[in-house]
Amino acid sequence: MADQKGATLARNEGRLIHGLAGNLRIKVGGTDSAGALSVVEYEIVPGGRTVAHYHLKIYESVFVSEGELRVRVGDAWTTQTAGATILLPVGVVHAWENRSPAPARMVIISHQPPSLRRTRRPPGLKNAPGGKPDLEQLRELNRRYDFVLVAD
Repeated sequence: MADQKGATLARNEGRLIHGLAGNLRIKVGGTDSAGALSVVEYEIVPGGRTVAHYHLKIYESVFVSEGELRVRVGDAWTTQTAGATILLPVGVVHAWENRSPAPARMVIISHQPPSLRRTRRPPGLKNAPGGKPDLEQLRELNRRYDFVLVAD
């Protein structure tokens, strides 16, 4: 989508990535905006939960666009519904969890510093025996792309 004339993307457009808690769609990547920002739509499936983590360089703002999510910010968990906004400065631990019977969606807007801008797609996760993600590969991708995992 690196068109400097502007662009529009429909709900199901953008690069699809299958995550551990649901599907992510890259709507605007760092190279699409000359590094100014990225926009990712994240659909968290019922029962889906991300691992608690923080970023050393990425500043995020999250808008819950649909459904209900339990959100961890720092040490506190709260329930947020459509219309809520969550601000996540650098270094703040956060996680998401969908305890509802329906999918929930959020839009993550973040600033990507020059050291994290990617000009090519990161490698996909390989599955370990049993169909689960290879955790060592996940840890390496996390280190490379500024995700610091935190034990729950």
